[in-house]
Amino acid sequence: MHPVNTLIILFLVLLYGTTHVVSIRFLLPRLTTSAKRLALMMLVAQLLLILIALAQQETSGFVRWLWHLDEDGNIPSLLASTQLALVAIVSFLSAWRARGISAWHRLYFLGLAFVFYYLARDEFFGLHERHSGWELPYAALGAVMVAATALAAARSPRRSWRWSSCFLTGLALSAAGGLVIEQYRLPHTCGNIGLLLPQGCVAYIIEEALELCGIWLALVAMLGHFCQLSPRWRRKRGRLLYVLPLLWIIPIPLPALVAASAFRSQNESNALRYESRLTLRIQDITHDDQTVALEFLAMIDSGRDYKDYGYSLHLVDQVSGASLAGIDEFASRSQPRSLAAGRAYMQSLTLRIPPEAPRNRALWMVFTAWRKQGEKFRRQKLNHSHYRLLDQSQVILGEMVIPAPEAASAPAAIATFDKRFSLRAAQFPQSVRAGDLLSIVFSWSSQADSDEDFQQFLHFVHADSGEWRGHDQLPLGERLPTRLWYAGLADSERWEIPLLADLAPGRYDVFTGLYRLRGVERLPAADASGRPYLHDRVPVGSIVVNV
Repeated sequence: MHPVNTLIILFLVLLYGTTHVVSIRFLLPRLTTSAKRLALMMLVAQLLLILIALAQQETSGFVRWLWHLDEDGNIPSLLASTQLALVAIVSFLSAWRARGISAWHRLYFLGLAFVFYYLARDEFFGLHERHSGWELPYAALGAVMVAATALAAARSPRRSWRWSSCFLTGLALSAAGGLVIEQYRLPHTCGNIGLLLPQGCVAYIIEEALELCGIWLALVAMLGHFCQLSPRWRRKRGRLLYVLPLLWIIPIPLPALVAASAFRSQNESNALRYESRLTLRIQDITHDDQTVALEFLAMIDSGRDYKDYGYSLHLVDQVSGASLAGIDEFASRSQPRSLAAGRAYMQSLTLRIPPEAPRNRALWMVFTAWRKQGEKFRRQKLNHSHYRLLDQSQVILGEMVIPAPEAASAPAAIATFDKRFSLRAAQFPQSVRAGDLLSIVFSWSSQADSDEDFQQFLHFVHADSGEWRGHDQLPLGERLPTRLWYAGLADSERWEIPLLADLAPGRYDVFTGLYRLRGVERLPAADASGRPYLHDRVPVGSIVVNV
């Protein structure tokens, strides 16, 4: 057995052996029967938990995560958070039910209740890991609790000093594990250390054991205060103490289990499955001209560390491929994970659209999952998606357009198409030479939202021979297909049309119109008075072609 590993085992025996002897001799006899049983139940639970966790060091995947002492959202973190929650609940009961104490002492117990409630949530959900530099605020919070406890003890009878000392000892042990050892982590010690610890790096066990033991002492101290300050309550309702752990254990994992159940019950149309065994289900994506909001459920195998994963949402110009705005966030660390075949959590991304973002351009909402490996951020490749992909890692969740400000009053329409779109103007020169580039500007407006693609045609018909030439393209170009036109749109596009060098000279009548890309069916076209145009072709003028 490695000498360092031997020391770790001896440390655990010494820590819990000393705690057991001291508590049996000086602390537990002064608690009521119900409080004593609750304290012993929590102590036995954490000892069993440590033994089970040690026996799972060689396993991998879900089982190892489920019992791992240094993970969030699993059974050990649930027990540790339950002990912290019990400290909060008993502190609140002391403030509420205590008789003959000052307002300052009530405020002290209420403050502890608030602090330990937050610490309980942090223990299960890993809230502090979302922020770098959390150690200093937590150390400051611990110093405030120490000072407040010392002041409360100075103003209390001497019989209360026992519990204040116990509480301060618990804080010291927790701080030693949660701040000192985690901040200045001992080098991981690996190797074969016997039946309980076949293999693995086990330095974190010291940290977690100190935290668990310290929390337990803080719980015993609060139970001591409560039994001393509320004698009437302890005689009549003492057995209700056994129910207190359920007030935390039941509601905390429930949202995660509901999330996991909802995750599995959905169909595959909104699922994104990655090679890294990450699975996402898109719940909702909404947008306006200021924000894009995305919500999704994520599930990752328990054997993988979800904290290294992150997600990006970008607005990408469909023509240039450039990102106009984006947001990148690590996986949510404040949402519950499931105790099922993986960790399920809800994630949301809110992308703020900058005011300078271009208007009336077709934009894709592109989603990417990535993982931090060392100093690099690697995009995760997809195995399955019903969504359109830009590449193996970028998913197009939808498209949008940022509307331009409403234009001033426009001239009367030359034509209205299917009571949806209006052609306001068509400007081009009176004459042009064959082989030159013909420049035409079309001005359009829309009276309704659209979800269909239409193409615009342009016909040049020779006035004498009837011979005609044609040119087709999107009315406002690829930057804004008609499927993204919206009510109130007013915009224009310049067409640059190359004319054939052998184009017959003479006068050409110019016609235009719209047709569906699917089915090549023309849209009905009418003039300002509502009279339909023949063959749904709109005459927009004539042009002379010179040699």
